[in-house]
Amino acid sequence: MVTINRVKPWLEKELPEDEKWDLRRKQGYAVVGLDIKVVSADGTELPRDGRSAGEILIRRPWVTVSYSKSS
Repeated sequence: MVTINRVKPWLEKELPEDEKWDLRRKQGYAVVGLDIKVVSADGTELPRDGRSAGEILIRRPWVTVSYSKSS
Protein backbone atom coordinates (compact mmCIF):
# COMPACT_ATOMS: atom_id res chain seq x y z
CA MET A 1 0.00 0.00 0.00
CA VAL A 2 1.34 3.39 -0.99
CA THR A 3 -1.51 5.88 -0.61
CA ILE A 4 -4.87 6.14 1.13
CA ASN A 5 -7.71 8.23 -0.20
CA ARG A 6 -10.58 9.13 2.10
CA VAL A 7 -12.90 12.08 2.10
CA LYS A 8 -12.40 13.90 5.40
CA PRO A 9 -15.40 13.52 7.76
CA TRP A 10 -16.19 17.25 7.79
CA LEU A 11 -16.13 17.33 3.97
CA GLU A 12 -18.29 14.20 3.76
CA LYS A 13 -21.12 16.14 5.36
CA GLU A 14 -20.63 19.44 3.53
CA LEU A 15 -19.75 18.64 -0.09
CA PRO A 16 -22.20 17.64 -2.81
CA GLU A 17 -21.75 14.10 -4.17
CA ASP A 18 -20.06 15.16 -7.43
CA GLU A 19 -17.36 17.09 -5.53
CA LYS A 20 -16.76 14.10 -3.24
CA TRP A 21 -16.17 11.93 -6.33
CA ASP A 22 -13.68 14.51 -7.65
CA LEU A 23 -11.72 14.09 -4.41
CA ARG A 24 -11.97 10.29 -4.52
CA ARG A 25 -10.42 10.18 -8.00
CA LYS A 26 -7.17 11.63 -6.70
CA GLN A 27 -4.22 9.59 -5.41
CA GLY A 28 -4.71 10.41 -1.76
CA TYR A 29 -2.15 10.75 0.99
CA ALA A 30 1.10 8.83 1.33
CA VAL A 31 1.19 6.18 4.03
CA VAL A 32 3.22 7.14 7.11
CA GLY A 33 6.88 6.15 6.80
CA LEU A 34 6.90 6.47 3.02
CA ASP A 35 9.05 8.79 0.91
CA ILE A 36 7.51 9.66 -2.48
CA LYS A 37 8.79 12.04 -5.09
CA VAL A 38 8.31 12.64 -8.81
CA VAL A 39 11.40 13.28 -10.90
CA SER A 40 12.05 14.31 -14.50
CA ALA A 41 14.05 12.17 -16.96
CA ASP A 42 17.30 13.76 -15.72
CA GLY A 43 16.44 13.04 -12.06
CA THR A 44 15.42 16.56 -11.08
CA GLU A 45 12.64 16.58 -8.50
CA LEU A 46 9.42 18.06 -9.89
CA PRO A 47 7.00 20.31 -7.98
CA ARG A 48 3.95 18.84 -6.27
CA ASP A 49 1.55 20.98 -8.24
CA GLY A 50 -0.88 18.37 -9.58
CA ARG A 51 0.25 19.03 -13.16
CA SER A 52 3.91 17.95 -13.44
CA ALA A 53 4.45 14.44 -14.82
CA GLY A 54 7.50 12.23 -14.45
CA GLU A 55 8.79 9.06 -12.82
CA ILE A 56 7.47 8.21 -9.35
CA LEU A 57 10.13 7.20 -6.83
CA ILE A 58 8.95 5.45 -3.67
CA ARG A 59 11.07 4.47 -0.71
CA ARG A 60 9.90 2.65 2.39
CA PRO A 61 11.74 0.37 4.79
CA TRP A 62 9.29 -2.55 4.65
CA VAL A 63 9.11 -3.10 0.88
CA THR A 64 11.81 -5.75 0.43
CA VAL A 65 13.78 -7.67 3.01
CA SER A 66 15.71 -9.54 0.30
CA TYR A 67 15.56 -10.11 -3.43
CA SER A 68 14.71 -13.39 -5.13
CA LYS A 69 17.60 -15.89 -5.36
CA SER A 70 19.84 -13.79 -3.14
CA SER A 71 21.78 -15.15 -0.21
